[in-house]
Amino acid sequence: MRGYCEVCGGELTDREKMLRLVHHVDCKRAAAQPSEKDLVDDTPFQKAGDTPRGSASGPSGAPPVSPLFCFRCGAQLPELALFCPQCRTRQPLVEAQRGGPAPVPQAVRGALPQDAPRAGWWTRWLGYAIIDQIVVAAIAFVVGFIVALIYYAGAEYTTEQEEETLAGLLTLVGWLIAFFYFWFANSVGRSVGKLVLGLRIVTKYEGTAPGWGRGFVRTIGYVVSTLPVALGFLWAAWDEDRQAWHDKMADTIVIKAR
Repeated sequence: MRGYCEVCGGELTDREKMLRLVHHVDCKRAAAQPSEKDLVDDTPFQKAGDTPRGSASGPSGAPPVSPLFCFRCGAQLPELALFCPQCRTRQPLVEAQRGGPAPVPQAVRGALPQDAPRAGWWTRWLGYAIIDQIVVAAIAFVVGFIVALIYYAGAEYTTEQEEETLAGLLTLVGWLIAFFYFWFANSVGRSVGKLVLGLRIVTKYEGTAPGWGRGFVRTIGYVVSTLPVALGFLWAAWDEDRQAWHDKMADTIVIKAR
């Protein structure tokens, strides 16, 4: 995931991003730029009311405001913008300059996940491993039953090879049903299990539904989380943002929606 400096707009390396966003270390590139004081010429005024050469003060005499950039998408922010107009991410540097946390505008209220309560690991596991698996199994049973009826229609007997073909076909149908079920659920942000338990999948910074691209990545991530004795799922138990490995791959979190 890319990150950008709020002061100079430059793209940050992984180490710079960690230092800037976690420890709030000032950007070295921005520190190397000349300050407002350096841009002001100390030559005495020639006439009363004149401003020093190099000063960019406006008619009101206010000092110039340096542009800021969104740390999430790198877009230049309007003056004192508390939220990025493009990705709607809260801007902590602007908040610090204004002396306190930014009020959440009505347009983005409820869409920012920073303060949303995270879903507990056991609740997520209950929704995924119990409720969703029962739903997938029920759908697969109904579809498999219909496929078997069509396969055996008009046949007085079947050979052993045909039985093996049918078994392989039903297995494939079951896997496809599971894949598309979780792909759809991960894209819209809710499965049956999460709906029952009052949970929702959202993007980590925007707080919106993941969409088809992130949903696909998150679904494939289930395989990654499952391979090392389900360690990827257990990771959410102690992770700061309660993210499992597939959440980190898709840059999503699971929050309590009610």
